[in-house]
Amino acid sequence: MYTVLLGGYESINDAQNIGDHSTDFICFTDDPGLTSSVWQIRATTPLFARDLQRSQREFKIRGCAELDVYDRTLYIDNSVSLTASPEQILDSWLADSDLALALHSFRATVLDEFLAVVEAGLDEPARVYEQLYHYSEIHPAVLDQRPLWGGMIARRNIPEVRSAMNRWFEEVLRYSRRDQLSVNHILGEANIRLNRVEIDNLASDIHQWPVQVGRIHPVKRRTQTRSIPDLARIRELESQLADEIDRSLVKDGEIELRDRRIAEIQATRSWLLAQRISTIASFFRINRDNRRRQKTSA
Repeated sequence: MYTVLLGGYESINDAQNIGDHSTDFICFTDDPGLTSSVWQIRATTPLFARDLQRSQREFKIRGCAELDVYDRTLYIDNSVSLTASPEQILDSWLADSDLALALHSFRATVLDEFLAVVEAGLDEPARVYEQLYHYSEIHPAVLDQRPLWGGMIARRNIPEVRSAMNRWFEEVLRYSRRDQLSVNHILGEANIRLNRVEIDNLASDIHQWPVQVGRIHPVKRRTQTRSIPDLARIRELESQLADEIDRSLVKDGEIELRDRRIAEIQATRSWLLAQRISTIASFFRINRDNRRRQKTSA
C-alpha cells in the first residue's frame, strides 16, 4: 500500500489498520525530515518542481519503479484512514478485476464533477471547459456517467493496467490536474476488468474520509472570471430550477409561487442565451452531419 506527500503542506496520516503486518506501507515524499510509525518513508524528487499537484498525480496514477516488485498495490490519499486491512480490501476489490475504484457517492454525473471543480476554484476554468468541450464532442456519453472517486485505487501489476494508467496520466498532463474529470473517459476505452465499487466515499466499513491531517496551509482557491460553455451553463440552470421546485413543493399552497419562480429563471438572460447557443450549436452539428453523410454517399 502506498501514499504520496509532496510539498510538506500536511502531516502524514498514521491512523491506519495495518492488518497482519504482511503488507508494506510506503509513503513517497520530498520531505527529508518526515517520520512515521506506520509508513516506510521513501525519498523522491517531484516530476515537476513548479507543479506538485501533477507530480503527486504521477505517483498516484502511474506508480513508480519501486512498486514494480509487487503483484498488487493499493493507493490511498493521505486524508483516507483505513478501518479494514489492505489485504482485505485488495482481496475483495480485485477478486474478479484488474483495477478497482469507488464510484462517487455524492456526485451524480461526470458533468456535475466538471461544474464542481470550477465552482470550487480547483483548476483554471479555461482548461476545465476546454476538456469539457472536447469530451462533449468525442465522448459525450461519458458526461452522463457516475464519476469515479480517486481516494483509493486497487490494481494488479499487469501490462494492460499500466497502459491504461499511462493514458490517464497523459490526460491529466493535457487537461485538468483534477484526475476525476478524465478517469471515466480513459477507463471506458481500456481493455481491462474494471470494478466500480459502490461505497459511501465519506465513511464505510473499510475507511473514513476525509480525516484531519494537520494541513499547514490551505489549498488556495481562485476567484475566476467565468467563460462558461452553454452545456455547463444549462446544467447549472437546470439544477437551480430543480432546487427551486423542490423547495416549493414541500410547502403546501405555494404552487403559484413555484410557477412564478420557474418563469423568472427561464426569463433570465443567462437561460435565454444558453438556449439560443444550444439551438445554434445543434444547427451547426446537424449541418455538419448532413455534409458528412453526403460525402459518404458520394
